[in-house]
Amino acid sequence: MPTTGILKKGRYHEAHPDEVQGKQPLSHLREQTPGSNSFIEDTIWEDREKWDVFNEENGDREEQDFSPFVQTVLKIAKLLVYLLSFTLVFVCATLSKVSFFLVSSQLTAPSVYNAQLGGGGGNVTGSGSGSAWRLAAEIQQGNWYLSIWIMMSFPHIVSLYRCTKVMLFRTTMWPTIGIFILTFVFETLHTIALGTFAFRVIPLMDPAYGAMLTSALCFVPGFMRIVSFRAHKKCGLVRKVLDAVTMLMQGSVFAWLFLKLSLTDAGIATFSLVCISLSYWETFVSERATIPLFATLGKAKHKIRATRYKTYFMINLWKIIASFAIMYYFAIDAKVTDLKMNGLFVDVNRLVIYMTILQCAATLFGYATARFACKIKIQRFSFSLALVLSTVATIALLWARCAIAPAARDAINKNGLVSTFVSDCGAQVSLSTFYNLAISNMGWFWLLWLLSQLWITSHIWTPGLERLAKTSKIFVRPFYCGLIFDIGMQLNRSTDEKKEIRDTLDAGGGKLAMIPDFNKTADFMYESDPMPHSSGKPEDMTTTIYFCATMWHETVSEMRELLKSIFRCDQDQSARRLARDYLHRKDDDYYEFEVHIFFDDSMSYDNASEPEAVMNDFVIQLISSIKDAARAVTGATFDIYFRKISTPYGGCLEWELPGGNLLVLHLKDKMKIRTKKRWSQVMYLYYLLGWKLLDDMDCDVTKKQAIADNTYLLFLDGDVMFQPSSLLLLVDLMKKNMNVAAACGRVHPVGSGPMVWYQKFEYAIGHWLQKSTEHMIGCVLCSPGCFSLFRGSTLMAPNILSKYKQNAETGVEYIQYNQGEDRWLSTLLLQEGFRIEYCAAADAYTQAPESLAEFYNQRRRWMPSTIANIIDLLLSCRNTVQKNATISWLYIIYQAALLGATLIGPGVTLLMITGALTAALPSADLSVTSAWISFTLNFLPVLLFCVICASGSPKIQIQAASILTGLYGIIMVIVFVGTIVQVVQTSANGPSGVFLWVILGSFVLSALMHPLEFSNVFHVLVYFMAIPSTFILLTIYSFSNIHVVSWGTRETAVAKAGMDDNDEITSVHMWMKMLGLSTSSLRRRLESALSFNFHNLFKCMCCVRPGYRDEFHRLAMLEQLGKLDHKLDSILVTMRAPSTGTHFPETSDAGAAQLSSTPERQNQVGIGLQPHWMTSEALATGHVTYLQHKEIQFWGLLLDKYLKPLVETAERTEKLNRELKELRNTSCLAVFILNILFITMVFFLQINPDVNVEWILDRTQKLTPIAMAFIALYISILFLQIVSMLFHRMGTFMHIMSITHLNFGHCFRKRKEFTGDDDLQVNGVHLVKQLQQLQHVDSDSMNTDNVYAVPISDQQPGPSNDSFKSRFKLKRRQKTVKYEDAFIKRLDQLPQTDDIVPDEERDWQEEVQVSRGVTLKRKTAFALSMKSPHRKNTLTAKTSS
Repeated sequence: MPTTGILKKGRYHEAHPDEVQGKQPLSHLREQTPGSNSFIEDTIWEDREKWDVFNEENGDREEQDFSPFVQTVLKIAKLLVYLLSFTLVFVCATLSKVSFFLVSSQLTAPSVYNAQLGGGGGNVTGSGSGSAWRLAAEIQQGNWYLSIWIMMSFPHIVSLYRCTKVMLFRTTMWPTIGIFILTFVFETLHTIALGTFAFRVIPLMDPAYGAMLTSALCFVPGFMRIVSFRAHKKCGLVRKVLDAVTMLMQGSVFAWLFLKLSLTDAGIATFSLVCISLSYWETFVSERATIPLFATLGKAKHKIRATRYKTYFMINLWKIIASFAIMYYFAIDAKVTDLKMNGLFVDVNRLVIYMTILQCAATLFGYATARFACKIKIQRFSFSLALVLSTVATIALLWARCAIAPAARDAINKNGLVSTFVSDCGAQVSLSTFYNLAISNMGWFWLLWLLSQLWITSHIWTPGLERLAKTSKIFVRPFYCGLIFDIGMQLNRSTDEKKEIRDTLDAGGGKLAMIPDFNKTADFMYESDPMPHSSGKPEDMTTTIYFCATMWHETVSEMRELLKSIFRCDQDQSARRLARDYLHRKDDDYYEFEVHIFFDDSMSYDNASEPEAVMNDFVIQLISSIKDAARAVTGATFDIYFRKISTPYGGCLEWELPGGNLLVLHLKDKMKIRTKKRWSQVMYLYYLLGWKLLDDMDCDVTKKQAIADNTYLLFLDGDVMFQPSSLLLLVDLMKKNMNVAAACGRVHPVGSGPMVWYQKFEYAIGHWLQKSTEHMIGCVLCSPGCFSLFRGSTLMAPNILSKYKQNAETGVEYIQYNQGEDRWLSTLLLQEGFRIEYCAAADAYTQAPESLAEFYNQRRRWMPSTIANIIDLLLSCRNTVQKNATISWLYIIYQAALLGATLIGPGVTLLMITGALTAALPSADLSVTSAWISFTLNFLPVLLFCVICASGSPKIQIQAASILTGLYGIIMVIVFVGTIVQVVQTSANGPSGVFLWVILGSFVLSALMHPLEFSNVFHVLVYFMAIPSTFILLTIYSFSNIHVVSWGTRETAVAKAGMDDNDEITSVHMWMKMLGLSTSSLRRRLESALSFNFHNLFKCMCCVRPGYRDEFHRLAMLEQLGKLDHKLDSILVTMRAPSTGTHFPETSDAGAAQLSSTPERQNQVGIGLQPHWMTSEALATGHVTYLQHKEIQFWGLLLDKYLKPLVETAERTEKLNRELKELRNTSCLAVFILNILFITMVFFLQINPDVNVEWILDRTQKLTPIAMAFIALYISILFLQIVSMLFHRMGTFMHIMSITHLNFGHCFRKRKEFTGDDDLQVNGVHLVKQLQQLQHVDSDSMNTDNVYAVPISDQQPGPSNDSFKSRFKLKRRQKTVKYEDAFIKRLDQLPQTDDIVPDEERDWQEEVQVSRGVTLKRKTAFALSMKSPHRKNTLTAKTSS
């Protein structure tokens, strides 16, 4: 199996024999004879009797990303998007250009009228009407000039808005003086040239010829193509010749101009054409140019891109002013009599307004649609073809307008607007007229210009950008040209050149992560260092993903969901790999992955009769769930070959999945390594990035940098469920922007009960509004660890992992580091300048707390850690804004406002309930008395709960919260009724009514924008009833229990009764008791250590050396003593070394008897033994292998330096508890005072009507100033969130459309040209998924290939006789357990060539069945049969004959 990247490297000393021979591990297992005693033979046999044939059809394997109905809807939507986008781009480009040239024809309308009238060419009847038309033309001529100026300036106004938005919500760089001057010169020349072209050149000729002239704007780009791009080896000469010919064809326009115009006018036209085309130099110039000047410009364009927004903020203002000055100059030069500033906008003709609006709207919608088409990768049809056809359509329409000229002039008295744009046409128009115009005026030159333009802009037909590429990657300049929209869009489209350097960010403050370079004196390469060039090799750019899941006490169903997700990804990756290797299909979404599950507290020491570590029940149930998960996905029942390895941190198990990917289960022993989620993350970050990528990989830093940029870590929880498409959507966001450090998906809570209903609505609103707003105006603040993708190179950047691995020394650090590790890691990434994004289409499902107690304990951890990290981000805002290009001061203000609203949330909720109760009580007429009663009814339960939280245990607090939650639920029903009554009695425009409609409207609108999640909105009633509990009681509970450091969730009875993660005193007590040592001096023994080896055995039992505090080595020694108690007699036998490449150094017997006590030697001894946990019945079929010495050394050093178990001394524990309690007291006091002040101020203002202000929508109702300000602030934030959500939904829609394939490309080809390979390229992955299925791949008949005879000694006791059936028990087995084997087997079973090839050509489209449930067209089946490695040569020979 070919692999790339850094996966599947050898890491064992004793590999499987087949691996040494280069075979698949299971291939040798199929060769075993019935009499073999191989330990692996039963692993491929289904452990069932012959009569046990009633299978359970598990529907889980049919799980898809979307239902068939939704997939059909998406394909229909994609088809409509194709057609609609093409139509919009084509129509908008045509209208914009036609309207501009028609308007430009009016700049010389009076002179045209005079010429026609003097020459008698006109057919205007009535001198009165002709004079009126001439007078109107003279009066409106100045407004036509103004119309063209608006057309020129409108794109710059749009660009100015975009630059302003980016500058407000992003941190961008200021340009240097040199870069600004360079940009200023080019853009000024473009403005002067474009104004000259519009006001001076175009009026000299017929509008149709003016439109033809725009195809000759590629002379300078054609020259830059010659000097800038490196020619391809195979067609270098041909390309150079074509480039030279097309440049000459473009240059023919200058001869045409000098032939048709005067010398002065031709010179002016030449200047305008050259300077307009020069403005698109960034698209075609390259740093690899052969001319030094162009090479320098190629390097400068990257700097311009980095400072684009601030540069063009000033440039756009200048271009608007400069274009007005040019317009005014040419109007005065043309002696426009009515061009006066004070009367410029007076008596403007409606036609001028209509044409201006039409042209500006057409360019705006055309630009937006063209950008949309490029983002979702439908550029060829909806962008390139539409723009090219619009050029032809524009010229055709401008010529055809003269066909209506006679009729229009006859109707001038009825409709002067119609005849305005045909005043320059002759009296008689015919086909011969068009022919004469084309020949006599040399219109055939346009064909030369058009063909050369198509070649010079040929890059628009070969797009190479990723999905959802940023606009700065799609288009070079941040605006479009309104006057020459079609040609300008083609020239402005970037060339998507494959760069040899890492992509430059368009945001000036963007930061690229640099991996450590050990060859440098510094630990890391900083931005000042030169960027390493990408190696450009495909294997270095292959997407590599490490699935990193953490587990603790998950249930069987939760484990199974994660494992099924892993098997689905294995199935998808295998199909993509087989399609690539066998069908030669190019796949931009190809990826490779490994799975690493880190199991906390996996070893048990509870059984005194088993002093050694054994796997706990949770690990055993995970191992047993692997087979069930594989059957649920593949439909076949089989066991998977696995290895068991002893490691310095405990052990690990490795499975090779059916697709060839690895599943590694790391068993963490709390006696050897730190537990809890954050330390598991530190463990796999150092292992996967520090060890596997940096240390163990033998290559230079250039290749490592390329691999690190394309290596991702998928953080998972042990209960998450996701689809492969969700993973690929996250990868798309990472590929889109190198500055993105993490991408998170849409997390859906799973479970049952009212508490889960509440969380479904809460998660929905949080993702719909909050996360989408953070994504649009700044960065997502938290990438949850349940389902998030992190870039490897960013995690290796300075100040990320180096800070993340730090121990919590203070109470605040403990809350920030250990209670919310996901948010802490996200905060570090943001502070270092990286970006976190949110993908709403990447769905993942996780188990949610179903009880109030579990929910409160979960949020008790989340809320303080969230507030602590936000405060940390706000306190470092100056440094963060400076480093992070996507975090602005406005975003900091937004987060500060949300933090303030969270802190006063209990007070706000209390006052809102009080106000609603006041309206609902019967004594509503006595407002003051009713307010006091309502306030008392609300405040007393809250005060009572505060007292309970201050004095009672967490269990009592939860019980009190449960009771109050029920009572508040009833109150909230009254509140809801009271609010409705208040709205009905007063007015719908009152404060309560407006607030209610805004809230409900935002919820309904958000749900409508998420149709697949619309059902979540029905849980709003549960959410509404739980508001007092979650906004008041939960806040009080969280702050009152800050000092509680337990995890709070998944704490089973066994776990609570057992050892705590950080309390090693119990384990040491157990060891000392088994060793017969006294426990009265346990504390004194914790402050000492034992030096252990065989020579010092008596010394380590009796002679303690005080003062040595290395607890890690002491615990390791105690573990060895336990092993010696059981294995001392057989230790020399079990310490067998592998025959080749042993990790034990060669020593004499005397040396073996005198082992060193160094950590390295201890690790070797520990790994050499087979630990007791390997003897578990669940691991009986596993094969024991050994780590390499180098990896053993890595783990030993990592454990000793960063991950050795923490010994909580009495002083440290007391200090931490004291600080946590002080933090609790301070936080509770601050929040309590803040809310009391807010409640007091607002409440007394509310009952004092003299200080109230009138409600702006209903003067009869009054509000307090604070209430008015709060409503205004809340509605403003909600409005911002709604707008951000709409923009984010548009981005999500584009993302979904970009991954939706219609598969109709081959339908446009001729039937004779269709060979079947096209179908394999389009549907290859789907076809391979069908052919690689393991279910039914083997024959169901009982023959010698699928029957295995088990010796009678291995059977259960029972009666026996001499017959074969009594001596052997027959079992049926799944013979094929690899996707690749199943795929090849089905390829070999395809019908013979004679059965596929039809007698007539028309029968190629008939369908044939190639496998069970797989039907293909004959040509596709024939092309597929040619891919079989065993039949390819035979089929080729038969076909040729």
